[in-house]
Amino acid sequence: ERATPPISERIQLSIHFVNDTSIQVSWLSLFTVMAYKLTWVKMGHSLVGGIVQERIVSGEKQHLSLVNLEPRSTYRICLVPLDAFNYRAVEDTICSEATTHASYLNNG
Repeated sequence: ERATPPISERIQLSIHFVNDTSIQVSWLSLFTVMAYKLTWVKMGHSLVGGIVQERIVSGEKQHLSLVNLEPRSTYRICLVPLDAFNYRAVEDTICSEATTHASYLNNG
């Protein structure tokens, strides 16, 4: 488990590895937010073909589980605070990278 240093001490993003295909993302914001957009994409040799997944969650929520991820893969996870008009506050966007564990099923 690790935490990304907060941007301007306003948002903190934490990542907890649940298992080889699931990551729980948690955050703490020091200011009121109407909603968040959480995005994640599997990193690879080329991000051009990478499919960005996203989920909009209520500003009251402080965590989300990412499931059905690929084992032993690195994902770039970003949290974007949104206002009432779903306008992104770019200066408060925070991102982190996380690598899922190897699958235990492949070990025989």
